[in-house]
Amino acid sequence: MLTITSIHSQSSQGMTRPFYCTASDGKQYFVKGLQATRQSQVNEWICAHLARAFGLPLPPFELLYVEESLHNELPRAHKEIGIGYAFGSQEVLGDIWLESREILNLSPELKRAILVFDKWIRNNDRTQGNPNLILDSNGDKLFVIDHNLAFDPDFSHTNFLQHHLFADEWEAICSDWVERTTYTQRLDQAFAHFPSAWQSLPAEWQWANNEGDLPARLLGKETIDAILKSYYADSHFWHPAN
Repeated sequence: MLTITSIHSQSSQGMTRPFYCTASDGKQYFVKGLQATRQSQVNEWICAHLARAFGLPLPPFELLYVEESLHNELPRAHKEIGIGYAFGSQEVLGDIWLESREILNLSPELKRAILVFDKWIRNNDRTQGNPNLILDSNGDKLFVIDHNLAFDPDFSHTNFLQHHLFADEWEAICSDWVERTTYTQRLDQAFAHFPSAWQSLPAEWQWANNEGDLPARLLGKETIDAILKSYYADSHFWHPAN
């Protein structure tokens, strides 16, 4: 079990405001604890497993444990990370937020893969103003991050294809039967990892507080399972944009 040994700072940006921490393996992580909401943690853990199985590049991720002894010594502003397991995304050396000029250099294959994956998990949180993509210090390796808003219950395929960063690639996917078949096979491969990812969720994430007496508001396994099956159960999934 990896534990958090020190908390250095907290991001002032984004909904989840991750903490920048060092873990017992000596590496640095961006950590989403109790402050991020339990549903956000569940989404990140599930989607990280799915993205890796789908073949997307993402930073290494871990469950990191915040021990009570550390929590007791934290300043008040950092205590909202909570006690117990948190989701950690390993820091990418010299990470640089992707800018418009770099987007132009991405391959169509990578852009389409990200687009299909986001549509599958119902992630609206990848737009021109908020790409949630980073580059390493050399600027030649891209990483996909932030899936805390996945499984949106109010998801609209039309709105998604109006605002996604790579929406222009959707028509090319829909018009190519071979490419659609390839992506379907990749989704099959990724979906097979959902049961084990769900099974590995920390038990304390069912609670919204450290005391474990306030149930968290979470999407159930059946709900997420139904969403993930949409690529073959929903006849509209592969339709062109309206």
